[in-house]
Amino acid sequence: ELVKPRIVLSDYLTKKLIKFNFIQTLEKVPNSIHVCYLYPFRFIAKHAPVKRETFAKAMELEGFPLSIGYEKPIYLMSLYQKKKMYPNSNFPFEYKNKKSKVSYKKGICPNVEKLHFKELLDTNICNSQRTKKDIDLFIRAIEKVEQNFDELVKIEKNS
Repeated sequence: ELVKPRIVLSDYLTKKLIKFNFIQTLEKVPNSIHVCYLYPFRFIAKHAPVKRETFAKAMELEGFPLSIGYEKPIYLMSLYQKKKMYPNSNFPFEYKNKKSKVSYKKGICPNVEKLHFKELLDTNICNSQRTKKDIDLFIRAIEKVEQNFDELVKIEKNS
């Protein structure tokens, strides 16, 4: 009851988003069914004159907020950067006075970091309370933002 509308709406959204060269949609795995709690897509900066954050803000102003990135890559969290989990111990980063040589530095997973910091956007437009009409309004908002890229570029330059 809750899953089927999400499948229908995400398939419909995927078909509608194909026309935007600055958006890359989900790749479907053959012989599988995708159910999106959130619908993720990639913002391809080389095909858009504005930043991902500007695009997301413009979509929010059109009534369709987008999330930027998702969760920060886990290895970039303080726990891993400081290699400190417990107040009086360095375990598991040190065990019996042997330091782990595992690196948690930024750059170890470039694809994850590129997605999180530069490309990934998501929307909850495919929830079971929505309809194809909502998806059409979402697409019209993207078209409006795209038609106003020149104005958004000016705003970016002035900020």
